[in-house]
Amino acid sequence: MVRFGTSQFRLDGSVSALQGVDARRLLASSMIADETVLWGVPGGERLVDVREPASHLALVGEGRQLLLAFARVTRWDALTGKELPSAELEGLKAPMVAGAHVLAAYDAARSRVCVRTHDGQAVSSLDLECPTDLALFDSESALAIARGDGGLIVLDVGTGRRRLEDPRPHRKVTASKDGQWLLCAGGDSIELRRGGAGRQVWSTRDVSDVDAVALSPNATVAALLDWRGRLQLRSLSDGRALAEREVPLHGGCIAFVNDDVLAYGWAGAVRFAAVPSLKDMHEPQGHEASVIAVCQATDVVVTASRDQDARVWDARTGGARRLLHHDNAVEDCALSPSGTRVASVSADGRFRLWDPARGEVLHESALGIGLDIGSVAFSPDGTLVATLRAKSVDVLQADLGEPRSTFAASAPSAIRFLDDQRLLLVQTESLRVVGLDGAPGALLQRRFEPPLAVAPDGSRCALRRNDRLAIYECAALDALPAPDVHLPTALAWSRDGVLACARFQSSDLLLWDSQDASVAGTLAMSSRPTALAFVDERRLLVGMANGTAEIVVVPKTKREIARDAARLRDERVQAARALMYALSRDGEPVRQEAGGYRVAPGRDSLSPDGLALECRLTDESQIAIRCHVHDDYFRFEIARPGTAPLPPPNSAFVRLGRWLRARLGHAPPPPDPRDEAWLARIQAEPGVFEATVDRLEAGSTVLTFCTRELPEPRALWLWLQRAAEVLRE
Repeated sequence: MVRFGTSQFRLDGSVSALQGVDARRLLASSMIADETVLWGVPGGERLVDVREPASHLALVGEGRQLLLAFARVTRWDALTGKELPSAELEGLKAPMVAGAHVLAAYDAARSRVCVRTHDGQAVSSLDLECPTDLALFDSESALAIARGDGGLIVLDVGTGRRRLEDPRPHRKVTASKDGQWLLCAGGDSIELRRGGAGRQVWSTRDVSDVDAVALSPNATVAALLDWRGRLQLRSLSDGRALAEREVPLHGGCIAFVNDDVLAYGWAGAVRFAAVPSLKDMHEPQGHEASVIAVCQATDVVVTASRDQDARVWDARTGGARRLLHHDNAVEDCALSPSGTRVASVSADGRFRLWDPARGEVLHESALGIGLDIGSVAFSPDGTLVATLRAKSVDVLQADLGEPRSTFAASAPSAIRFLDDQRLLLVQTESLRVVGLDGAPGALLQRRFEPPLAVAPDGSRCALRRNDRLAIYECAALDALPAPDVHLPTALAWSRDGVLACARFQSSDLLLWDSQDASVAGTLAMSSRPTALAFVDERRLLVGMANGTAEIVVVPKTKREIARDAARLRDERVQAARALMYALSRDGEPVRQEAGGYRVAPGRDSLSPDGLALECRLTDESQIAIRCHVHDDYFRFEIARPGTAPLPPPNSAFVRLGRWLRARLGHAPPPPDPRDEAWLARIQAEPGVFEATVDRLEAGSTVLTFCTRELPEPRALWLWLQRAAEVLRE
């Protein structure tokens, strides 16, 4: 398995909450991905992974329990990731804050902020609607409640009385670890307060709509992130600015890891900035948002993501080659069959044609399309590339992007080549086959949506119709059997007719064998699959929500297993025939006789199927041998030849005869001392794992032995000579 990018400090969706636990651990959550992770710092190892979203996080109980709050408040074991009973938290939801002794959260049903001990005992409460943030300070004796435009309230935890009310807008509040400082952010101002009464120390009005605030553990630096992505550091002593930078793909959350490191969400990743410079401490090692397109050709893999980048990788090693940057989220990318051209389109309507070896833009144009409509595709011969505009389709020469043709299309959403002369076009109300100049072909009037995948031979296509997976034959757009899949999110065809399908909010891939119209199996992935492309019949390139991609092995279908088994058996039969023929004198051609044997000149005769041989060891001694081919071994039976046209007796016939003689009261034949000697010698031979002697009467004796591999002709000839001594009357 080859992996592209890293999963360290990556989530399957945008980071929605961060909480620094200590210098060695960091909590992060994604509400989109329903995922919360406790990471080790700086290695990025996942210490705990919980399938629960959160907007507010806390680690309590001496680091043994996680408290997560969003639509509900839940308690989890911080070592095993298992949910713990939490009846005392029923009815509570975000916002939430927790200290060593108490927690506070919002009870939406009663429109009340409740303060409770960790074992569920009520401490105090305050009736109000829709708080935006909570913070405990002053040794957990005071609770700050931000109410957005409703102002700020400081509540005495023990008595429930109001220590302070400020009518000015307050959206975010946070307290220092020692509980002495309270940082508050409103619509256009921030202020620092101190002490149980919340006395104001300083205030400034040079900010706008702050989304997140954080205080360093030593209470010397404040961090702010506003809705436009402006990240600031300010001195806690006087509020002056220390550093500032832009974070365009922020998730609205920040947290100090220690006094020198600030963590912030960047799309689906957590980045780390040095304090006080705010310079990133590490270069991104791969995508930092979900991968939305993958493609492979020769030794090149290309991935595209909503983090504004397409990346070129070495398909053999997973090493990074080039970064192809857009100024907005990349919506689709395609790679030419030769691996020498990459086409990409971004959410701001920019189409670019790249030389992936040099990272150079060969052609760029403004398509004028909107968000989530981009689609590009190369022709099978790699000479053309097609892309979409708002009401038309452009077909360009793939070398330098020169126009080849343009034709009208109504609200197109996806395009793929069927062959070098035809395109398959998805429109809001139809699915169309068109020529390169827009010449009409088959048309199906239905409501369709991407994703769209076309089989490599252009015979089938798969896409979404009415939120369900649909498969069509491409010549006339006739419907074909399809699995019942709700909201397919990514599709890919193998050359052997297997469809890989990613499903909404599922980390498993469904494999559908279109030739048998049956489910071929599933593949469990480490992250939610978001983009698919077959490398060959056995390998699938999977892009995932955590920004990584990997090549995985696809299990064989029942049809392929049966086909391979038949081929293997045929090869084993041919090898057994070759062994039998090698025993015939001089390997001369044989002719078929009426008696059922192929008689070779001199001493040899082969059966019609070529798996049995009649040998004349001497002028007076004859012997017959048959090879039975099984899936994992070969069974040889040796006997004296029968009278033509009857074949020599086999072991099953002899055993049946022995059973019938016993039922009729006939005595078994006397033991022959030669049997034990022969069994000892044959079982000592290399590769022989079973041997028997079946005697019915004189002239009806069968010697049997089994081998995993076929013996050499010379060795088998010696075994026949030894067997002749046992079979002699």
